[in-house]
Amino acid sequence: MLLKEQSVQTKHDDKLQIVQLLKTIITAFNNNDIDTLLSLHSDDVILMDPGMPLIQGKKRIREMFADFQTRQLQIHLAYDIHEVETDERLAFVRGTVYKSSKVQYETTQSDSYRFICLFRKQENAQWVRTHVIVNSDKP
Repeated sequence: MLLKEQSVQTKHDDKLQIVQLLKTIITAFNNNDIDTLLSLHSDDVILMDPGMPLIQGKKRIREMFADFQTRQLQIHLAYDIHEVETDERLAFVRGTVYKSSKVQYETTQSDSYRFICLFRKQENAQWVRTHVIVNSDKP
């Protein structure tokens, strides 16, 4: 009985860690803190965003942020989580992400998207995000 209770507690703790990790990722993104952001991802992270080619690896993500700065593109994200599932080494989060973007002095554009993020638990018991899949919320 004690083993079963520990297993449930561990799964609950993992879910809390995943939710906190996603909060930290969004905060780092919104603060343009690329070093913190990349530290929370696997080396071979994959980003699939609407209207963009697949981006794989931390180097490519760093290049994407450099491009944002060159174009003076400001992006702010917020999200709602609809589902979190964890296993011993893998987890996913499904939700809605809200994006506000603005280039220099132009009008801010806002939109919402559906997303799924995949996570993997490392040998040191820390979770990292491995995949980000974003889809348009429009029919």
